[in-house]
Amino acid sequence: MIYARSEIAGSVEQSWDSELRAEYPCDIIEAVSYNLDVSLEFIPDLTVAKVADWMRRKKIPAGATLSNRRLYGCLVAVQGIGFILVDENASPEEQRFTAAHEVGHYLFDYLYPRKEALEKLGEGVMETLNGLRQATLSERQAAVLSGLKLDMFFSLMERSGDGAASFETHCSETRADDFALELLAPASRITGLLDFSGFGRHSTFEQRLAATRASLINEFGLPEGIAERYATHLLELAGYGPTAFDSFLKF
Repeated sequence: MIYARSEIAGSVEQSWDSELRAEYPCDIIEAVSYNLDVSLEFIPDLTVAKVADWMRRKKIPAGATLSNRRLYGCLVAVQGIGFILVDENASPEEQRFTAAHEVGHYLFDYLYPRKEALEKLGEGVMETLNGLRQATLSERQAAVLSGLKLDMFFSLMERSGDGAASFETHCSETRADDFALELLAPASRITGLLDFSGFGRHSTFEQRLAATRASLINEFGLPEGIAERYATHLLELAGYGPTAFDSFLKF
């Protein structure tokens, strides 16, 4: 299912305690533990192999074997509970964004579809969703027709891209990023604070971009690369994108 940005923002407002979002940077650990059945664990130099080892120790089926590589974070969701693993050696900004990103996966790729499956297939499918029995033929057929998944959810946030992602994966990752940004630095709050009067009568796009990026990094605790891309989006959203004046300056 594809969600619009407005739906993602609405999900944050409806399901997240506003008091925990009143101050920034967001205390993601407190926010997660307060609002969701999700626990966070920090593992040094997180890799796929360390995630698999963690799952074995927790007696959680690991599923298909994946090639070993470095990770920022990982989500394992089973029996309604989410476990977010984060690289202990990453910067606080990367840890914050990774945790929020994985929460997005937990909600949109696991919890909401799980609730939808219960609504459409009935409480009898709970054992299948919890991995206690195989889905019946009728349950599998109904799930396919409804676009539902009955498996345990497993998500990896990689440090570098390895190959092209499927359209479904791309949508899932984009949605998780959008949720993380809306949670950590709400668009409505940022655009309401934009003020470039200090640059005089005419500010350049580069000046606006630098000021917005600095605010996202220093006040909201976003990683630099994420802040750069998000600042560009917010400026265009608020009508402060590149102008004819910027084009004139390039000549």
